[in-house]
Amino acid sequence: MGLKFQASNQEVFEIEAHLERLFATRTLVTAFQPIRDLASVEVVGVEALTRFVCSPLRSPDQWFREAEAVGRGTDLEFLALETALRAAADLPEHLYVGVNLSPRACLDPRLSEAIRRSRMKPRRIVVELTEHSVVANYADLMAALASLREDGLRLAIDDACNGFSSLRHLPCLAPR
Repeated sequence: MGLKFQASNQEVFEIEAHLERLFATRTLVTAFQPIRDLASVEVVGVEALTRFVCSPLRSPDQWFREAEAVGRGTDLEFLALETALRAAADLPEHLYVGVNLSPRACLDPRLSEAIRRSRMKPRRIVVELTEHSVVANYADLMAALASLREDGLRLAIDDACNGFSSLRHLPCLAPR
């Protein structure tokens, strides 16, 4: 996700061990933050927020930063995505679900597989492109998301104008 973290060899070993345990036990959960329509104040969607319920106790940002530092960032994103989509399948049909993903995760073929395996219709999913890493090639990103967007998946810009998220995303990615 582009978050910087320098780790010593011992830290890398410990991070890898923590991640292996996390992937084996899948000890994370999804909390849903309501998203309201400003005009009607009705809840129209939720944002999926990953919470880690395992040792060591760390913030989600730290888990993702450390996973990225040892080359497992995208793997952790997909574990969080699959957990979120599984939990969201039981939400009322009229609600959409916002999920945060890096540009690299959006380019990964596992994205289509994860969405198709879930019980969520793509029209109910909004991918919020994170601000933590740069979009290297907008055309490649749009091509990777094209079939999912044709199926109704929507794209949003998370924390616009923070980190690597810029106004350039708007004309290049056509969020909706």
